[in-house]
Amino acid sequence: MLSQPATSNALARLRHLTNDALFVRASGGLQPTPVAIALAQQIRPALHQIQTALWPEPEFDPKTSDRVFTIGMTDYVEFVLLPRLLETLQSSAPQSVDIFCVDAIALQSSSPRSAHVAERPHCKHNH
Repeated sequence: MLSQPATSNALARLRHLTNDALFVRASGGLQPTPVAIALAQQIRPALHQIQTALWPEPEFDPKTSDRVFTIGMTDYVEFVLLPRLLETLQSSAPQSVDIFCVDAIALQSSSPRSAHVAERPHCKHNH
């Protein structure tokens, strides 16, 4: 994180280099100039490469993953898809599969971060 003075100094240096204001005041706050928009589009891939080099995303390995996935589905979709899903998960993630069916309507009406939905015990599968 940069402090406010450091950010202002960096912006001043960019303004000098580009010979452009980069941001202008508007009714909704600051708006980027066309030069700022073009510059952002050109440097975004380089910034992404730097971010990837410094903080690489770990490869997902279903056999060792301990991530939790919640899938909400209707009873019909559960009936049609769950058997195939279980079969696929048992072969690709044999040691790390926990499946709890939840009511899709309850899941949809709750905030994802605070959802407390009722599990259907007949559907619980731990492998």
